[in-house]
Amino acid sequence: VIVTSDPYSKIMRKDDRATVAVFGDAATATWVSSQNVDGECSLKIGQGIFGTDGSGKDCLNTTVKGPDPIQRVSSFDESEVDDSLGNELYMNGRAIFNFALNNVPSAVSSSLDNNDVVIDDVDYFVFHQASYFLLENLIRHMELPEDKVVIDMEDLGNTISSTIPIALRRLMDREESLADKKIVVCGFGVGLSWGSNVLYG
Repeated sequence: VIVTSDPYSKIMRKDDRATVAVFGDAATATWVSSQNVDGECSLKIGQGIFGTDGSGKDCLNTTVKGPDPIQRVSSFDESEVDDSLGNELYMNGRAIFNFALNNVPSAVSSSLDNNDVVIDDVDYFVFHQASYFLLENLIRHMELPEDKVVIDMEDLGNTISSTIPIALRRLMDREESLADKKIVVCGFGVGLSWGSNVLYG
């Protein structure tokens, strides 16, 4: 089971329009198995690619202060975090935008090559749901058909690591069947990191 959860509301300044208007809290649990699950639409996982560039770590970071971070992982008590110490999430939106435009196309291209799939054979592209603006620019930059790119953040915003699982689940709910479909997924962000793969219905 792969669990994602990023409660950014705990570290965002309420007056920071660059973050508070973008991010939403969510959590997902995804069952991964070598066996088909009866009664559910299952997707086979292809051969993925992953990368990270630590030189961009300060483009999306937090200055949360308080108890020792290792202790905080095992026994987090929100009351121990002193907001007066300057807890805040920092995002350089322009740098993240440029990073995505520079890395997502090549990541997708590599994952297609690794799985012997050509772009015209792809039924859906499910990118990390960072923002409408970024996804629209990726569509133009990569010359993708708009009807093949899933944009699903109207109700939730950017839920960080949960965006792709949520978008896939809701795509399954909208479609009668994903059998024989090819779906490209691509995540990117904190790290700065990226990863892409092909899922097969």
